[in-house]
Amino acid sequence: MLNRSISVGYAKALFNLDKNKKALEKRLLDFEFIVKIFKENSKIVKFLKAPHIDVKEKNKILIAVFKDKIDTQFMNFLKFLIQKRRIISLYGIAKEYRRLVNDYLGIWDVNIVTAVPIDEENEISLKEKLSKKFQKKIILSKKVNPKLIGGLTLIMGNVMLDWTLTCRLKKLKENL
Repeated sequence: MLNRSISVGYAKALFNLDKNKKALEKRLLDFEFIVKIFKENSKIVKFLKAPHIDVKEKNKILIAVFKDKIDTQFMNFLKFLIQKRRIISLYGIAKEYRRLVNDYLGIWDVNIVTAVPIDEENEISLKEKLSKKFQKKIILSKKVNPKLIGGLTLIMGNVMLDWTLTCRLKKLKENL
C-alpha cells in the first residue's frame, strides 16, 4: 500500500508539470522506453539502486546512457528519483502516470481474454461499441486463455465482465 501511495504521489507531481497533450504523450513514451531498458538490463537497475554508490556517479551514468533519448525534464525527474532513492518505484510510477494521462485524455485500457484469438473484424466492432457506450477512446489488449472453453472476459479498470462458458457453467451448477 505504501509503495502505491509513493508511486501515485510522484506520478501526480510529474503529471501536473505540464498538461499539454503532446508533453503528456512524450513523457509516456519516455516512461515506456526507460521501463523497457530497465527490464532488459538488470545491471543498470542494480547500479542505480545501490546505496553505496554516490548520486553524482549515478547521474553521470544516467546522462551517458539516456542523454539524447529522453526529454530533459524527464531526465531531471529520474535524477530526482535517484537522489530520493525512489528509483525502485519507477515501474509503479510509470503505471500510475499512464493511468492519470489516460483519465485526462479520455482513454480506457481494456483487456480482453478469449479462448481463441479474436479476429480483426470482431476487435474493431468491440472497440467501436465500447467507445460509443462509454464515450472513451479504447485501447484493447488481447490475451488468449484456452482454459476458458469459449466466450470472453473484459477487464476495464476495476470492472470485470465475464461472458465465458466456464463462468456460465459454474453459475448453472450453483443454480442446480
